[in-house]
Amino acid sequence: MTGRSAGCAVGEQLRLFPLPPPFWVSLLPAASGLPAGGDVMHGRAGRRARKLSGAADEQRCVEEVGRVLATYVPGSLRGADQAVVAEVMDAARAWVASAGPRDGDAARRLVRALAPMLIWMRQTLGSLDAAMLNDRNVEIWIRDNKHQKGGWLHLARGSLRRVGRAVNPDGWPQPTNIGRSPVAPAYDPETEAVFGLVADLAGTGDRPGRLWVAAGACGAGLNGVELGAAETGDLRELGHSRLAVLVRGHHPRVVPVRAGWTDTVRQAARLAQQRHSRETSARFIGSRSKNATSKLAAGLDFGQGGLSLRRARSTWLTAHLLAGTPLAALKEIAGPLSMQTLDDLLAEVGGAVGPEQAVVEGVRA
Repeated sequence: MTGRSAGCAVGEQLRLFPLPPPFWVSLLPAASGLPAGGDVMHGRAGRRARKLSGAADEQRCVEEVGRVLATYVPGSLRGADQAVVAEVMDAARAWVASAGPRDGDAARRLVRALAPMLIWMRQTLGSLDAAMLNDRNVEIWIRDNKHQKGGWLHLARGSLRRVGRAVNPDGWPQPTNIGRSPVAPAYDPETEAVFGLVADLAGTGDRPGRLWVAAGACGAGLNGVELGAAETGDLRELGHSRLAVLVRGHHPRVVPVRAGWTDTVRQAARLAQQRHSRETSARFIGSRSKNATSKLAAGLDFGQGGLSLRRARSTWLTAHLLAGTPLAALKEIAGPLSMQTLDDLLAEVGGAVGPEQAVVEGVRA
């Protein structure tokens, strides 16, 4: 076959079996019902045309919802008594219409979820009153249908919640905004000192672990995970008899230990190293249990309910705020720290600076 005859054959095939237009043809102005090229309307005329087009689309959606509600019957009602079906569908159509579905697909989805629920209400509760469509009854019905697929149950719960809030608002109270939990109050200096004494008491427990939990929480502001992972090899000498601890994990940083807790940290490191004399770096906490740190903190009890790690961190932060540590430096050594937490703590220690002193400090800039 020559090139010309081959081209004729392809042309004949295209004539008999024309290709569909490319997808982008539908994106052209003419294909969407708008004037093509330079005839697109602008200004007030264009806005009016678009408003009329939107109103027409909305009217079509309303008509589509009406057709679905008038004709659609879920397959789950097949084989049921016709009188029951008629009663159930009358209630379903009225309730779904109250929910205001945006289009026919949404209306069909709501009816499909509501109709089996109404059958259950009629058989179990003996009523199709809208007050029966509440959160409690929906969850009971979901539990009775737990054999269904999880995705189906999720969609059914969401659909019933939407219809229920439309026809029975009192049975579906709006969730309350719990908000952020308040910052834990700091320990006073006397209570903080007692925790150090209790941790140093000789006993059958993990003494280096107790010392480290008290000193690492109050003296370095570490959380439970950071306390449990720390080793003696993480300590760093800063000079002038001061120590710092190298924190590993998701928020690595070097945290100076407060002066009042430095000796306690040294004592905990010495005892932990004696317990593991063959290791160059020993864990402060002997147990590798996930809740070992919380157990040691709870064991530091002298009538206060044990050491709260959240309150210990607030104590550490408050000590730095009172000492005048710059906020930029504090955020660097503190790890995750929100400005809301700082605002709450500053409100607690604000009384330590009077108006006159604030003016004196403010002239530094």
